[in-house]
Amino acid sequence: MKHINKSLIGMGLFVLVFAFIISVVPNMVFAASSPTIGSIAPAFGIVNGGTSITITGTQFASGATVTVGGTAATSVVVVSTTQITALTPVGTVGAKNVVVTNTDTGTITSTGGFTYVVAPTAVNLGSLTNFAVFSNTGISNTGTSAITGDIGTGPGVTSTAITGFALSVPPTTYTTSSLVSGNVYAYDYNVPTPTKEQTASSDLTTAYNNALVPATTVLDAGACVSGTCNLGGLTLAPGVYTFDGSGDVNIATNLTLSGSSSAVWIFQIPGNLDISSAKSVILSGGAVPANIFWAVAGTSTLQTTSTFEGNILAGPGSSTIAMQNGATLQGRALGQTDVSLIGNTVVDPSVVSPVLSIGTATTTQGTSVITYTLTTGTFDPTAGIVNSNWTLGGTNVTDLGTISNVVLSSGNTVATVTVSGTTVLGNTYTILPVQATFSAGFTAGAAATVTVASTPPATVSPQGGGGGQLYGGSSTNPTTVVSTPTTTPTLPNTGVNTITNTLPVVILGCDNRAVGFSTTTGQSCFGNTTNIIVGCFGTVGFSTVTGQTCYNNTTPELPIAGVAPTYNLGTALLVSGSNGTAVTELQTLLNASLNYSLLTDGVFGANTKAALIKFQLAHNLSGDGVVGPLTRAALNQ
Repeated sequence: MKHINKSLIGMGLFVLVFAFIISVVPNMVFAASSPTIGSIAPAFGIVNGGTSITITGTQFASGATVTVGGTAATSVVVVSTTQITALTPVGTVGAKNVVVTNTDTGTITSTGGFTYVVAPTAVNLGSLTNFAVFSNTGISNTGTSAITGDIGTGPGVTSTAITGFALSVPPTTYTTSSLVSGNVYAYDYNVPTPTKEQTASSDLTTAYNNALVPATTVLDAGACVSGTCNLGGLTLAPGVYTFDGSGDVNIATNLTLSGSSSAVWIFQIPGNLDISSAKSVILSGGAVPANIFWAVAGTSTLQTTSTFEGNILAGPGSSTIAMQNGATLQGRALGQTDVSLIGNTVVDPSVVSPVLSIGTATTTQGTSVITYTLTTGTFDPTAGIVNSNWTLGGTNVTDLGTISNVVLSSGNTVATVTVSGTTVLGNTYTILPVQATFSAGFTAGAAATVTVASTPPATVSPQGGGGGQLYGGSSTNPTTVVSTPTTTPTLPNTGVNTITNTLPVVILGCDNRAVGFSTTTGQSCFGNTTNIIVGCFGTVGFSTVTGQTCYNNTTPELPIAGVAPTYNLGTALLVSGSNGTAVTELQTLLNASLNYSLLTDGVFGANTKAALIKFQLAHNLSGDGVVGPLTRAALNQ
């Protein structure tokens, strides 16, 4: 009996143990893990998304996912069981929950762990947008630097503080240097330059202070070691960045700023800024240097052959900007104190075109389609958005109506632009794709205005009393029908020239045929009242060589063959709106050198500017459409 009782007791104990095991062990083996979150850095980011965050905690499993505000983060990497990195999604303003979910459904939520803030806006530079280099105390240069844009000094600082530039004399409101594509300004130059320099200095102080935006939009770039923060190797989304430690910031390896052409970066640096030799700030996603601002309280040093992007705003006090041998700045160097250069390249972002898109446009009389073809670069795929990406301009825009459709083809290098009206012979139309229509890598100024001219027909029938179907004046033989030449007239410069001859002109090589086309050149002889076009005896039509009409052809415009022409372009700056003899000389010169048919009226209008830009680009000059010292020298050659 005792033996039976012992057996029963033993069996009972076994059953109890087995029951315990099967009830507890499954929970121990199959229960979901319980990760934890200790911190999220940075804890702030812009609503545009793309902020790189680091989540520290425990029990993070491979394959874990992250959501911010209920939306999945991207580029999630489980670095270890204690660290996850990710890019935030697009969000809305305010604090949002951050949730980490392991593959076994174990989750942890950081309530309000990440706060979305409004994306920063560009710092208003005021009159400083006119300068590539500005200093309140002086600018020094050693070696051969190349500055694209203007340079200048602050109030009370004379031109003696601008050294190493071999300034031209005598100065007026500005002077020039072979190292500067723009103008050089100093406080001792003629009025209104002193006021200009005073305003620029004031604007620098204002811009620096405005860059120190409230802390609610600050992004902490991470921990700083031994008082120095290193941005090297990082990819930073748009935002406002401030730094711990002493506030010194180094870029020891390449730094990438990734965002669209409208994205803004502001860096608030309480100490010194230094980019190492041969290292670069790299822009991606369409980011542009004009929207990058470095507010530096200390010294900014761009080491040998480094490449830097953005506007350096030096703070008050003893802050300086020092560019070492061969360093390049795509932006502006705006110093409260000295700016020093050693064989550097500085390009004002308002005129920079790292990869210039050059296009030509063509159309034929009466059609409502214009073809715009890029010879460099490509259109952005969204360039077909008519209202925001294309505009019409020019003196005859009312004849053309509005753009109704744009279709891209040939690898996004050709745009077929459909308009509501029809093109009229002799009228000028300007098709302007705005900056946003170009692919990433293009900057302001790349979208060039293209003037479109209709291709004239092969035959023209003059009308009595009106001097022709399309041109005013009188005809010596109103009943004569114009004969068709053996070869169809063509315009070698169609799409870039304006065919307008409202004033009398002379076409080289014409004689006094009455009607038809030149038997020597194929030019039309309409309006040829003097012995100018070889093989012509009439006064109708247009030249197939130059694209000019021959109507009322009485006043010389093109140079005589075999005779080297000379032109007096004056010494003053020629810009849009200028007028006078120097502009007439410029127009005549451009006609001769580029086979243009500009109206030599002495008025610097859109057509003259377009022709000048083409000349500048062909001679490796900045295509700003301004006749300054460098452009004048090239023209005179």
